[in-house]
Amino acid sequence: MSWGDVTRWTPEPLADLVGVLNNRYNQLLGCADELRATAMPEGWSGPSAEAAAARANTLADAAEELAAEGASLRRAAGDVSDAITGVLHGVKEVQSMAAAHEFAIGEDGSITSHAPPPVCTEADPDGAQAARDRQRIEVELQHRIHEVLRSAEDVDNDFCAVLDRILSNHEIDSGNGRTDLA
Repeated sequence: MSWGDVTRWTPEPLADLVGVLNNRYNQLLGCADELRATAMPEGWSGPSAEAAAARANTLADAAEELAAEGASLRRAAGDVSDAITGVLHGVKEVQSMAAAHEFAIGEDGSITSHAPPPVCTEADPDGAQAARDRQRIEVELQHRIHEVLRSAEDVDNDFCAVLDRILSNHEIDSGNGRTDLA
């Protein structure tokens, strides 16, 4: 992942996804409730009625499991959206610091100075102190870029881990037939 990649991140698509997933979650649980409620109509009995009720319960369980997976994705999408916002705050801080000191940050995270040569003064006759100050600022920028990229990698890895668990059907059911969206 490059600096340029991270500067183009936007949290809005994931934030929008949260609402869509919340709606689908509620629809799936409503369907599961309806299936359970209508699985055994009053007055219907016997092996066929029991088989139909069992099948309706199996379908309701499947709907609840799908809702649980959606809830996991919804929580992760919300968390990642918030984390991306934090990463982008870090990007803006680094970009502001770089601009304030006449540095530019390339797509690959490289730092280029756009400042004129150091001005020689009575206190710094050869400009060596000014050059050391610029070097110190460049090192600080490199450190901050590294930290932002590390945070972005963590966000990406965490979201991929959740997606992998969902796709491999390793979601843990709470056992109460409902999934907490909190």
